[in-house]
Amino acid sequence: MPLDSTRPIHPDWAAHHTATTQGSMNAVVTITQGSTGGGWDPVTGPRPSIPIQTYTGPARITYQALDAGIRDAAGQDVTVREVTVALPRPAAAQAIGARIRVDAVDANGPTALVGREYTVTSAPYSSHALEHVLTAVDEQNNQPGGGG
Repeated sequence: MPLDSTRPIHPDWAAHHTATTQGSMNAVVTITQGSTGGGWDPVTGPRPSIPIQTYTGPARITYQALDAGIRDAAGQDVTVREVTVALPRPAAAQAIGARIRVDAVDANGPTALVGREYTVTSAPYSSHALEHVLTAVDEQNNQPGGGG
């Protein structure tokens, strides 16, 4: 048990280790939430709804070491895998339901990740954090271009 006058965690612990964790971020992602709502223009017709971008920048993507699970969605079996997406510590808070798109990966990441989209299912913050960790799902049948 530490003494009352000591801190078990140094006050600059996160700042000291942040450079290392950010150095391991080998992907670039764009996160969107909601949309502009679209609408109607009397001259040009329908205005498309545009997703609102909440983050673009580095990230680290890790698939959970579990087998993909089969779930029922509207009477169809879909394959869903959990994914952990880590963002730099100063990144803005993200909402559950936000969509994460992988824009690029460096030479250490598989190029098959580029273009994949995930849905955020959990976005907690910790009081001692090196990074902002999101939990998301990769619905492998719900990908741009028809699946994965």
